[in-house]
Amino acid sequence: MSPAVATALPYLLVPFVLWRVYARVKRLMTRQRSHAWRHWLSVVLFGVLVLMLGALSALTNQVALAGLAAGAAAGAGLGVAALKRTGFEQVDGALYYTPSAHIGLFVSLLFVGRLLWRMIQLYGQHGAQQPENIANSPLTLLVFGVLAGYYVVYSGGLLRWRHAHGVK
Repeated sequence: MSPAVATALPYLLVPFVLWRVYARVKRLMTRQRSHAWRHWLSVVLFGVLVLMLGALSALTNQVALAGLAAGAAAGAGLGVAALKRTGFEQVDGALYYTPSAHIGLFVSLLFVGRLLWRMIQLYGQHGAQQPENIANSPLTLLVFGVLAGYYVVYSGGLLRWRHAHGVK
């Protein structure tokens, strides 16, 4: 492969990858059956990841820790807004919800876009230097914080809704 093609390849793949992610996430924004285990998994997994990344960041980079905290707060706000825009229904004893497509797509594409940007940065280095540790990047932790804060609050809200309807 020529050097020009090798350099341009990540930039050519980005629109395709974003389109596929958009199509996948869009499918997830339709009516879904509520399963408590999925909601608990999101709350616990993202909560633990935020705590772990926060602990790593606190040891090495206070600015990165601030980015994670700000992202988590912003994500929590988006989670509350998404819950207000979510459609809830009970059909034959089963609980269903329809998430807010706009907020969910924004959060997902923001995260995927940051991942793609980091991959392009790493690809462009061609091994010239050691890549930056993810726990030291304030922008990456800010974006991850948005994703994690959103899913913790959103899934927690879905669990509260299930509990209010007498379903554990």
